[in-house]
Amino acid sequence: MSKFTQVTWEVSEDFGGQVLIKNSKGKLIGEISDCLQFYDDKEEVMGNIRLIASAPDMYRLIASFAALPDEQCMISPLIHEARRLIARIDGEEAES
Repeated sequence: MSKFTQVTWEVSEDFGGQVLIKNSKGKLIGEISDCLQFYDDKEEVMGNIRLIASAPDMYRLIASFAALPDEQCMISPLIHEARRLIARIDGEEAES
């Protein structure tokens, strides 16, 4: 597996216009400063940030699909996980 933080990343926005990406253990992964003041479309900026923060989960999901044997036909749990991940990237609440 590639070398990167193996836990989930989370997005938090502070009131100064700074957006932080931290892992689920609280370690700072990235800081985006003043990005919201330079763009008219805050939703697009936050969407891009959520997409970046979803990178470790996307990697794990893609790796899970790639590891399936060719004859594997029971992929329902992976489809559920893919839907959950897409909902997270889209900033929506995933269905259980």
